[in-house]
Amino acid sequence: MRHGWIATYAYFLAEARGFTPANAIDDWLAAERAYMEEGLAKGESD
Repeated sequence: MRHGWIATYAYFLAEARGFTPANAIDDWLAAERAYMEEGLAKGESD
């Protein structure tokens, strides 16, 4: 679940800025932060 949520979130971040490849890592890291901030990581083993 974790990986899929982060991948989807990162995709939408990339889409919002026009899919410029230079920011792919930043999008992924921002999605990971959002996942943690939402509290979705509690009890996840993925």
